[in-house]
Parts: sequence; structure tokens; C-alpha cells
Amino acid sequence: MTQGRRNTAAQAEYDVGYGKPPVHTRFRKGQSGNPSGRPRRTHHERAEELMLREAYRLVTVRDGHGTARIPAFQAVLRAQIALAAKGNGPARRSVQRSLQKIEGEHHALDMELLKTAIEYQAHARRIAADRKRRGITDDDPTMPRPEEVLIDMQTQEVAICHPDFLGSGPTRDEG
Repeated sequence: MTQGRRNTAAQAEYDVGYGKPPVHTRFRKGQSGNPSGRPRRTHHERAEELMLREAYRLVTVRDGHGTARIPAFQAVLRAQIALAAKGNGPARRSVQRSLQKIEGEHHALDMELLKTAIEYQAHARRIAADRKRRGITDDDPTMPRPEEVLIDMQTQEVAICHPDFLGSGPTRDEG
């Protein structure tokens, strides 16, 4: 009984104020203070999602033939390229840097494809010569022969003339 009296006496003397919330609003023992928990995505992920949503939102712009609805990012690029074309130095440098980066990445991919095609062609020729030396005549119909990998060293273009790689085109029978 005396313990019950102390609790009520302590509650009567308890001051509510800064850093001292009322007893009935405090967190309960064993219960989380944030029952729904932290959001599953980080702030960065949510910001990226919002950025993408806004970048691809359709906006109406005027062009030489009237109006057109294009993604917002495309409208920004058009405006920046127009500024660069008018002689704006920072816009010109930005557009030039972006184009050089994109073209450099494309060139690197093209060179990687060219290197892979040359390596494949050399490897396939070695395998074909080895098979011929052993007297093996059947070959894998799903793999292109070395002569079906066409490499133009002048333009650095690669074409594979094989039915499995082209929807239509020359076949082994057509030559």
C-alpha cells in the first residue's frame, strides 16, 4: 500500500515541461517509438526516382512548326544547344564536353566489338584448321564460320552474316 501512495505522490509532484513529457504520452516499455520503421528506400533513391520522373515528364514546347510535347530533359537539351549555337560560351563548352564523352564511350564500345570480332575470327580459323587436320567434317551450325564474320578495317565495322545472328541475309548455301 505504501508503494502505491508513493507513485501517486510522485505523479502529483511531476512537472511537465521541456524534456519532461506527460506520463501518458511517453513511449511504452517494449514498444517501438517508430512502429512503421524507416522507409525501405534511401533519400538518394527517392531523389533519383523523382529526378527520372520529372526528366521524362512531357512538356509542351513551341518549335518552328507549332507546339510539340516532349520530355522535359529533351526540352532542356534543346534550350542548351540553342544557347550554344547562339554563342553562349559556357553552354557551348558543356554541350561539347557532353558530346565528346558520349562519342568517346561509343568509340570505346566499337573498338571492343572490333577487337572481339578479330579475336573470334582468328580463333575460329584455328579451330577450323585443327578440325580439318583431324578429319572432322561436321561443324556447329549455330556458330558463324570465320568467313561469315565480315570486318571492314577502313570503316571499322563488323557484320555477322549468319542466319542465327541476322533475321535474314546470306546463308552458308548462298555463299
